[in-house]
Amino acid sequence: MNQAEAPTQSVATADPVAPAAAEPYSPATPVAANSARPAVAGAPVYTNRVAVYPIGARLFQLVWLAAGVVNLIVALDFVFRAVAAHNTGFAHYIYRLGGWLAAPFDGIFNTTVAFHGTAVLRWADVLAVVVYTAAAWIVTKLVRIVASPRTRVTTV
Repeated sequence: MNQAEAPTQSVATADPVAPAAAEPYSPATPVAANSARPAVAGAPVYTNRVAVYPIGARLFQLVWLAAGVVNLIVALDFVFRAVAAHNTGFAHYIYRLGGWLAAPFDGIFNTTVAFHGTAVLRWADVLAVVVYTAAAWIVTKLVRIVASPRTRVTTV
């Protein structure tokens, strides 16, 4: 194995006497977890970094995920009906779920029947996608308003 193929592993040892500011920080470089506590000479010291997201950011992502799943089901219902897919297997469940999700919008627009009665363009599905997307946008805006940090101004 030549030197280019050899794996390199750098482990810094904690030296309580020498300052550790000689090397610039990189994510692979171990960092002393608590500089007030002396480390054992020769033992590597590592820290763990964990990202913390505020609840508003997670709720924001959850709302868009739910809206995406709902819109996907309703859009598949529209496409399956437009191409006259057989009501079996996966298409059967999409017809049931899509019909249930688009039910509040039935009757607003006429349903178009094309290709000698085999394909159906159900415009309630299109309206449902638009309304559910707008509702998700409104909910995420409300989440951002409620979860944003508040600043307080004190006048003396």
